[in-house]
Amino acid sequence: KQFAETPHKMLALELGGNNPLVIWNAKDVETAATVAVQSAYLTAGQRCTAARRLIVEDGKCDELINAIRKYIDRMIVDQPFADPQPFMGPVIDLAAADHVQEQWLNLMMKGGKPLCRLDRPDKETPFLTPGLIDVTDVRDRPDEEIFGPVLW
Repeated sequence: KQFAETPHKMLALELGGNNPLVIWNAKDVETAATVAVQSAYLTAGQRCTAARRLIVEDGKCDELINAIRKYIDRMIVDQPFADPQPFMGPVIDLAAADHVQEQWLNLMMKGGKPLCRLDRPDKETPFLTPGLIDVTDVRDRPDEEIFGPVLW
């Protein structure tokens, strides 16, 4: 009620969870891919509102996934003021990077299929490359939020 009369103000509730991004009947696949990439990866996936799960109509995901993969392939991961300017920086610390990698491996061990592999170029820094994984066939999928650059 408090914000009903102010539609020009954004109201965002950070309630945690594995935030789904539903893309259904997308008329403009490139724009949909851009939104998915920005939501999932812009803050290295460390925002409570970052997209974690991508829900797409059966049989309609190939074009969208290919567009997302093209963006991921071009993505620069580096220090905030690096040149060229990065799209994404590190996760908060080494322990967080370790944990995200463990969660990624756990999904793969349960049947996840990596579409873009989550990598850690340097074990001494908390930089991770953006991961994209198909969890359609994952058994006993954990309901744990992954605070890192992973979209599933």
